[in-house]
Amino acid sequence: MKTQSLFIVLFLLKKIFTLLSQKLLTNIASKWRLTNLNHMVEHDGKQVFYNDADTQLMKIFYSVKHFKIR
Repeated sequence: MKTQSLFIVLFLLKKIFTLLSQKLLTNIASKWRLTNLNHMVEHDGKQVFYNDADTQLMKIFYSVKHFKIR
């Protein structure tokens, strides 16, 4: 059940975020101290390299994946 809930949440987020513009994704990514789309950012002590909106979206999914769904 937990896996199904996570799949549904990620599916809905993907549908929502794929409709968003590059600029809005950049603004979302700025929450993780994004300095530039081609620079390293840090979130929870982990460094991630963003080079486009797709990798930003994957970072968001990675963060959501670690939330506990009840």
